[in-house]
Amino acid sequence: MRSLTPLRLDFIHPRRRVAPAAVVLLGLGLLACVGVAQRLVQVTADLVELEAAAALVAPANPGRTSRPIVGSTASKMQALKAEQVNAALSSLSTPWDAWFVQLEAVADRKVVLMALQPEADGRRVRLSGEARQFDDLLAYMTRLEAAPGFANVFLSEHGEAVQGGVSFTLTADWVAQR
Repeated sequence: MRSLTPLRLDFIHPRRRVAPAAVVLLGLGLLACVGVAQRLVQVTADLVELEAAAALVAPANPGRTSRPIVGSTASKMQALKAEQVNAALSSLSTPWDAWFVQLEAVADRKVVLMALQPEADGRRVRLSGEARQFDDLLAYMTRLEAAPGFANVFLSEHGEAVQGGVSFTLTADWVAQR
């Protein structure tokens, strides 16, 4: 059997010597933090400058884009980005409800639309689908052209559908008032 020995609780430890490698690593870490902080300040200043330049490049009227006269690559990139933003805004402001109402108004059971692909500016659309017969497709194109919201309806592609009938792709201009 073991004998009980008293516990010695000694919370005061003698100081250990710090290794020189630990001090060097600490110093390198601090230098790296200072370098990252300086880079962050520089990038933030560049970002503020680019945002100010983008505000000057962006047109006042989002429906109309303008190109800067300056010929530098940076200003061309900014103008391109401004045009992309304007195209996205135009797409978001497109009256999609009226667009779908017009498509539903000309629909019939002999023609089935499978894909609707509006362009980014919302002024042109590609319609893909299938019709029972080629005459049904022509009648659909005539109705679509006569609809008040569409113009310049063209048959881009057509062929035999897998389960019979005609597969097709149409393009049309969306001319509804905004």
